[in-house]
Amino acid sequence: MGTSIATPRPSDWSESTLGSDAAAAAASHAVSAETQHYLTMITASFDEAAVALLTVTDGSTIFFRQHVHSQFELSFDSPLTMFVRGKAITASLASGGSGVAGQVTIAGYS
Repeated sequence: MGTSIATPRPSDWSESTLGSDAAAAAASHAVSAETQHYLTMITASFDEAAVALLTVTDGSTIFFRQHVHSQFELSFDSPLTMFVRGKAITASLASGGSGVAGQVTIAGYS
């Protein structure tokens, strides 16, 4: 999983997405080839009671996993560092089931 850095700074970007009925929701932030991401905050929620897995990746590397029980929010005191430069960071919330929509937001700096 990811590691923290010693000197955090305020987020300068955020990405959010609202999934549709029974579909996964994914928020992603792309970068240029030499840029590295630092994740400062993740939120995920459903519009009705549901449980699903939230996964944060940098390309194919998994940095964070958490089961979301209706809603979840986490701010990192020291940002989560994405190791590979030039890869998009993506937070994906699996489907909450029929009739349920999920939402994911990520924030950080690059």
